[in-house]
Amino acid sequence: MKKSFLILLLACGIWSIGCGKSGETPTPITPNPPIVVAPINKRPGSIGIVGDSSNVIKSVSAGMVLMGGGADVDAAFKWMIDKSGGGDVVILRATGTDAYNPYINGLGTVNSVETLMINSKELANDDIVAYIIRNAEMVFIAGGDQSDYMNFWRGTKVEKALNYLLTEKKAPVGGTSAGCAILGGLYYSGENGSVTSTNALQNPFENTITLYNNDFLKAPFLQNVITDQHYLTREREGRSMVFLGRILKDWNIPAKAIAVDERTAVWHR
Repeated sequence: MKKSFLILLLACGIWSIGCGKSGETPTPITPNPPIVVAPINKRPGSIGIVGDSSNVIKSVSAGMVLMGGGADVDAAFKWMIDKSGGGDVVILRATGTDAYNPYINGLGTVNSVETLMINSKELANDDIVAYIIRNAEMVFIAGGDQSDYMNFWRGTKVEKALNYLLTEKKAPVGGTSAGCAILGGLYYSGENGSVTSTNALQNPFENTITLYNNDFLKAPFLQNVITDQHYLTREREGRSMVFLGRILKDWNIPAKAIAVDERTAVWHR
């Protein structure tokens, strides 16, 4: 088994892409069904907002940002703001604070920045939460624990709203650390604890290697891609190769990995 798995590893590779600004025509947004939005102090999941709480409609153009964790990359956020047309920015997380609100608001001109803490299936199936996400011109998924995002958001209205942004409205979407981890069609959940390169290479089938295949977010161009974060800082080269080998063995997919270190971002239109 080990010999055959090593052969699979040799067939795999690590891949990274990047792209600057482009001049493509912005994509008009698709109208949403009407819904009454609660006053800002009663919006479910909201832990803070800066700017105008009323919805604004702006033309957007598609873009994807994969950030590796640690310090945030100002240039990547400015690129997303440009693609958002200066509309409403929504930060999604399951733990943490609204610290992104003033930070992003200070990087460019936007109508608002709001943080939603969605830490239950109930919130993830709330109509108002889904409405806020669908009407955003930019969404960024914060770091944390990607198994929270999988357990709370997968199969809910939040998942549908995010996929609407990715595939229909084509608004800029990004994530850092755990938020980056779930943006690939193939993803590592970490639900049984984080696996190190040493442990993964010693036993490519241990129970901490929990991989999923295109059952969550549907980002264009990332269906056969898995991401990894904190890459060099946490010496994750070995585990990424094991992930690719397992994907090839389990699903016969010759996948690619986008491996992003801390204080680093990959963006693609």
